Amino acid sequence: MLHFHPALFRFVLLSLLIAGRAQAHSAVAPGPAPVAGHMVGNKPVGLFFVTKSVLGNFMTMSYYFGPDGLAYENPVGLSAAELAATPAKSKGRYSVTGKTLSIAWNGYPKPETAEMNMLGGGFSWSGASIFSAVGPFKSPSQLVGKFEGGTSTVASAMGQATVSKTLIFKADGTCQGSGVATVTSVTDRSVAETGGTSANTGHWRLDGWFLTLTDAQGHTVRNVAYPVGDGKGKVTLFNFNGMAYSRQ
Repeated sequence: MLHFHPALFRFVLLSLLIAGRAQAHSAVAPGPAPVAGHMVGNKPVGLFFVTKSVLGNFMTMSYYFGPDGLAYENPVGLSAAELAATPAKSKGRYSVTGKTLSIAWNGYPKPETAEMNMLGGGFSWSGASIFSAVGPFKSPSQLVGKFEGGTSTVASAMGQATVSKTLIFKADGTCQGSGVATVTSVTDRSVAETGGTSANTGHWRLDGWFLTLTDAQGHTVRNVAYPVGDGKGKVTLFNFNGMAYSRQ
């Protein structure tokens, strides 16, 4: 008999919602624009897109180095209120001495400290993580097209969950979104795989740093979106709502 963990399956299906009821109240209040990523000497300031490998799994993240000296890992947003609401263990004071970056994450006995190796537009750091400085889109037209993103979550007690999302942005301001979730559960007797799909249509609007998606029922999600690269010309990769999307 095939088995899957129902709690994990429900969690994955919920994560497919791009602008559904679960995110109806996630609009971000207007405020000061985030600081674009850049280097001040050897010190990072602003927003950086991060890629790293953890236990063989490729991960993408966002780091924000605030001008006030605080660093944030995957902040819930970039307004002052959202930065303050980021979980305590995902933020800490950072400092740079020579080429060494140190982040004293809250709740940890020792700072995370490693030497930075400078790269074009960023640097590499602890655990071979690559930090790329990022800024806002130059024009909404850069986002027109089809993009696909995905995440994979491993839970030792429940199996593995994989989520794939597709977003299509049209020049007339309409958009389409779809998602597929697959949950794989392994027991001593069987390997089970099950999944679900979702689809949405609606409208999109890009305003500086912020991308707003509104579905046909009027539910809206607004969050920071940024291209990865120099932000000029055709964008092949961008980050939104905690997921990286590549052009198809």
